[in-house]
Amino acid sequence: MLTNLSAGTQEQIRAVILFENCRLMQAICDVARTAEADVAKEAVWVIANASNILDGASIHMLIGAGAFRGLGAGLQSPDPRIVTVASEGVIN
Repeated sequence: MLTNLSAGTQEQIRAVILFENCRLMQAICDVARTAEADVAKEAVWVIANASNILDGASIHMLIGAGAFRGLGAGLQSPDPRIVTVASEGVIN
């Protein structure tokens, strides 16, 4: 469900990033780094989707929540699709 919200409108993406003072995004970024592969890949998708937001303040908050660390974990995935998703998230 979070994957869908983080792929939604700018308003939905911003809500996911800013929810509870970024605590949700911090938790998602931690999951991307520490969870089992199936769960971690979903977290990487959420982070990458959220990186599509266009306003600088939200991007700054996303980075502060640990997005680069979460995407970095995705870059190390054995699944080439997740590596691609994480790469696109970094590029955004």
